Amino acid sequence: MDFIVEGRCSFPCHSCLLQFCCWTLPSTVSVLHLFFWLLIVVSYVEYFSLLVSYCMVMMSSISE
Repeated sequence: MDFIVEGRCSFPCHSCLLQFCCWTLPSTVSVLHLFFWLLIVVSYVEYFSLLVSYCMVMMSSISE
């Protein structure tokens, strides 16, 4: 499967935050794309859990 069409990024890569994934070999594009989206999702989950734990600490300190 070729993800690069006429020098432009087609569907799997047009939303890729790091554009260099469009310049790699087509076979590795999907792997990189999945890896970077997984990294982004994991970082958002980490941030959210940190935020929730911070709020819990603040609420418990307020209630005391």
